[in-house]
Amino acid sequence: MLVYIEVMATAACAKGRTISKPLKLEVRTSVNNYVTVHLQGKQFNSDGYLLICGDGINYVSYFLPSLCTSKTGLKFYNTIPRVDLKEKVTPGDKVIDTFGRSTTNCNVPDSTNICLYTTVCPNCTGRTSRKPSITTSNFIFDSNQWIFGRDISTMTPGVPDPTDPPTLGPSANPTTSCNYDVFITEIVQRNRGIVYVEVKATEVCAHGRVINPRLSLKYVSSDNQQRVILLSGSFDARGFLMICGNGWNTATDSNTCDMTIQNHGDIHEARQRVTITETVSGVVSDVDTHGFYNNCQNICLNGVLRVGRKHEDYREVAPNTNFNQNDWIYDNINSITPRDFEPLPRVTGSPTRGPTRRPSSRPSLRPSLRPSPEPSGCYGKGCGKGGKGHH
Repeated sequence: MLVYIEVMATAACAKGRTISKPLKLEVRTSVNNYVTVHLQGKQFNSDGYLLICGDGINYVSYFLPSLCTSKTGLKFYNTIPRVDLKEKVTPGDKVIDTFGRSTTNCNVPDSTNICLYTTVCPNCTGRTSRKPSITTSNFIFDSNQWIFGRDISTMTPGVPDPTDPPTLGPSANPTTSCNYDVFITEIVQRNRGIVYVEVKATEVCAHGRVINPRLSLKYVSSDNQQRVILLSGSFDARGFLMICGNGWNTATDSNTCDMTIQNHGDIHEARQRVTITETVSGVVSDVDTHGFYNNCQNICLNGVLRVGRKHEDYREVAPNTNFNQNDWIYDNINSITPRDFEPLPRVTGSPTRGPTRRPSSRPSLRPSLRPSPEPSGCYGKGCGKGGKGHH
């Protein structure tokens, strides 16, 4: 379900102006079908953006519908995503800007995957936006010009993203190598069913990238079987990846998933060790772990409980194959911190133990109140900052 597609004018003189050219968006809605959204007569806001909104705005509580230039029940075909910005000329149409390819099916996972959510998690969310440094249109799609992520709370409707990320989004040919490990940051369980296991990349260069296919999640299921599950999907813009299991409820849980393991059984009642492993040349080695193998002892996650990795300072943490329960915080499910570290303790006077939660923050989504200039000649073309197509 589409939240919005955003278009940006490339010329400053177009800010606040009405589009006079016969421009249109063609959005793929199925394998062979497109829907046309005509832009002629629509007005850029005072920052040079316009938003074509879908029905998804009704399900994002913090989105202001007043930001929409127009509203439509437009669907977004994630399986082979494609949006073209075109201008009607004689004869035919001229393609000005493009997001997506004509091929590349999301059912076939690979390093060039540009889908906004995975087929194993159709209820998940995702977004893509043009890097702020890209200010010209391109009718040849280049995924290196885009930012990919799962967390739609980072969306910036009607304004640019603040800065380019330090690394590229999913790409067939990444321009830089990236050596990183991953570590477990949070485990949430509901009656031994895994709600989610959250992992994080150790290096900034991995943010937004497809996870190393040699990494796996290992645990013992309730039927006493050892489960080894290959990890898939992409880290979000902050380097987190969420793996959802049997305890995750699509009707009540608002957190988003990057992959699901709902067909691999609940976690064992006593043997609650969860481990990230890496396989290189057939040799499997542990990367990071939480819990005791034979008996969960005094840290059993029974009932509705969660455990989070302590975050003592802003140097973050590192993987550890030697489990130490003093590195973790155990409490109930109301204290979950999806796609975030545990908050730092707040020290006032004498130091106290335990974290104090900081209030959550969301980007400001207030519409610009600056007046629009009077019309005059302007010939700037549109540039798709995103399609910022959220699902």
